Amino acid sequence: MAERVLPRVTGTWGAVAVATPGTAVQLSTTDLWVTKLAFQPGKVTGANTGNVYLGGSDVDKTSNRCIQIANSVALTEFPTSGSLNLAELYVDADTAADGLRIYYEKGGVQ
Repeated sequence: MAERVLPRVTGTWGAVAVATPGTAVQLSTTDLWVTKLAFQPGKVTGANTGNVYLGGSDVDKTSNRCIQIANSVALTEFPTSGSLNLAELYVDADTAADGLRIYYEKGGVQ
């Protein structure tokens, strides 16, 4: 049987935690252009207690200016035909210390 060769992973893993619910946190504090983004609700070491919300700088669960990400979501990938700037994406949470685990591949506009 031929040996199966898996593709090399070239991306970066990280996590973003919300210290104070209602105060959104940027996925990156500097411009970080990516061609691939995947995210999963969760803390660095464990599951979230409540839901998290992804959106722009005006992310707001009350006015539905967000994508709600429940704990039951396994992994969501954002394929792009161009690139996304992680500095333009924010996460908020129902519970302090909850957040998102993220995987991204750099590329696109710099």
